[in-house]
This record gives sequence, C-alpha cells and structure tokens, in this order.
Amino acid sequence: MHPAKSKIPTKIIKTIAAEYNLTLTDLKSRSRKMPIANARHLCMALIYWHTDASLADIAKFFGGRHHASVIHARRKVEAMEFIEPTFRRYLQTIEQTHFKTTRIHRKKQT
Repeated sequence: MHPAKSKIPTKIIKTIAAEYNLTLTDLKSRSRKMPIANARHLCMALIYWHTDASLADIAKFFGGRHHASVIHARRKVEAMEFIEPTFRRYLQTIEQTHFKTTRIHRKKQT
C-alpha cells in the first residue's frame, strides 16, 4: 500500500508507542509481552473506531496478523474502558486530542 494512500494513521500509533516507551517496530512485532500487546490493542481499537480501514488492513499493518486479532483487541479495550475509570479517561483524552470525529459505529462482527 502506498504511504500516501494508507488509511492507517501512523501519527497516533507513534504517539501511543512513545507514551508506552515503545517503537513502531515493537508494535508491529510478534511479541506478546503485556506492555507491547496492550499498546498494540489500543492502537488497533482506535484505528478501527476512527478510520474506515478494514480489519484486514489493520491486521496487516500490525505485522500481518489475522483480522480476528483486531476484533479481539477492540473487545479487550472496550472491556477495559467499561471496568476501569482511569483507563476510560485516558482513552477519552487520546480520542479528543487526536481525532476530530466520534467513533464510527460499524456493523458488529459475529
């Protein structure tokens, strides 16, 4: 995919990576270490909610993962948002700072 046509907002990914003291390479890696996986999940969910990038495009960007990884990431972030008020406020701050639109409500996957 040509960088100018990419639907993946690398600026927000780099911002999240910096907040977690990670690199873009870390987020795209196969690592399952909790800090890396949590930051990757957050990035995947934000991209899913705020762009029209497909599940497959998001998964491919993050190291060629399966589209189900993006669904899992979104559900995990939604669960954390529901049960953890501090995380909810953090997520709202990120969304207000980096995105001009509200979350896109897509048809639910089964």
